[in-house]
Amino acid sequence: MHCNPSGHPCCGILWDNQALLLPGGAGFAGSSCDPFSLQEKTSTERQKVLGVFEGLRLFLEEQEHHLLAQLENTERDVEKTQEENVTILTKEISHLDAIIQEMEEKCQQPASNFLQDIRSTLSRLGKEIFQQPTLLLPDLERNLNHFREKNNALEEILKNFKEILMFELPEKSKSIFWSRRD
Repeated sequence: MHCNPSGHPCCGILWDNQALLLPGGAGFAGSSCDPFSLQEKTSTERQKVLGVFEGLRLFLEEQEHHLLAQLENTERDVEKTQEENVTILTKEISHLDAIIQEMEEKCQQPASNFLQDIRSTLSRLGKEIFQQPTLLLPDLERNLNHFREKNNALEEILKNFKEILMFELPEKSKSIFWSRRD
């Protein structure tokens, strides 16, 4: 047993007679047909693939957390706006109830007093400004549309990514690869 020039142990007879093993007597030391070189290249490529997919996984997790946090903020803003609207509407309903009660009481008075009181009440009400509830703010609606667009884009990217991987993989590998992930 002795080593080839790259330092890998191998059978001395195989190494000494490599020129006889390949057509044209070319041998495989240092060539792309060197089994040890191919094994190293395969191992290197495996590490690259693992690194790329690990990087993708980490990036996607980071983006997922970021987008979900933004979406949670938008949801909180929507809830806050809804709560503010409920508060405003409750106050306005209470105020209108008081006006209705006041008008009902005035209806019980003699006609001359009623007309005089109704005129002053209507004049006073004409000067009051009722607070309108806030509709969903345009910024919130824009944020929701932004998320919808991002989701659509991500779905398209995922579809394209799958197509790229399927195009590059040999047929046998495609069925193995996708049967484990779909």
